[in-house]
This record gives sequence, structure tokens and C-alpha cells, in this order.
Amino acid sequence: MRVRSDGLGRAELLFKLDSVSSTGSIVYVDGVGYVSRAKWKVKVTLEPDDIPMLLKIALNRHVAKMLLAYLAQRIGLKKKQQIVEAYVKKA
Repeated sequence: MRVRSDGLGRAELLFKLDSVSSTGSIVYVDGVGYVSRAKWKVKVTLEPDDIPMLLKIALNRHVAKMLLAYLAQRIGLKKKQQIVEAYVKKA
């Protein structure tokens, strides 16, 4: 995940998710962020009020396209599609 902030200037924070935990109705996402050579521990707190925006992001067509491409690659559909396309070109 890449994160940008006004405080970082033009730099990007490369964020690697490590774990998810919860306490009551609050969910914590822990990870490590890297900017240049600096390493930061990052903790994101999700609260019930964040659910509408998270749903809006999850149901976005661009995210859905990325998710489908990821799933296709994970189960090998992309390789099968390339084999079929190569076979069709030969025919």
C-alpha cells in the first residue's frame, strides 16, 4: 500500500500490513511504513463510523477490477486465458 501526505512532501510511505486485531468495536491494523531508509511503525484505528467509507471503497469499480485480477492470478486463470488465446491465434 502506498500512502502520501502533505507532511511527507513528494515522498511516499510504503506501508506493509502485518496484523489486524480488535478491542470491543474498534479494529486495529498494524504495519510498518518505509520512507526512503526510515522505518516507521504504523497503527491504523478503524471505528464503526468508518464503515460507510470502507464499503464505498470496497464496492468501487476500480477496486473490484483489481480484486478480480488478483483472484484470477491467484487461481491461475490468467495463465489459462493466455494458453487459450495462443491456441485461438494458431487456429
